[in-house]
Amino acid sequence: MNEVRTPRIRFKGFTDDWEQRKLSNIAERITRKNEKLESTLPLTISAQYGLIDQNEFFDKRIASKDVSSYYLVRKGEFSYNKSTSSDAPWGAIKRL
Repeated sequence: MNEVRTPRIRFKGFTDDWEQRKLSNIAERITRKNEKLESTLPLTISAQYGLIDQNEFFDKRIASKDVSSYYLVRKGEFSYNKSTSSDAPWGAIKRL
């Protein structure tokens, strides 16, 4: 089987074959919790809509009243949801 390692469409300046990388080599997992209640708005990640107010998405409150143990994502950071859907068969990654 002939494996294609160079894409047909390239960004300017990129000519080498693709290289497989572990996500942990290029990204850092954020484990920061909302202990100081910097945010009271629980978000959910949707493959179709991105990061969205959980109350609006589910049309009811499903988050606990105490959100201090929730992860705190800041502007510019990415969030990953491993749940699959037809829009995101490997899960969804969205940026806040």
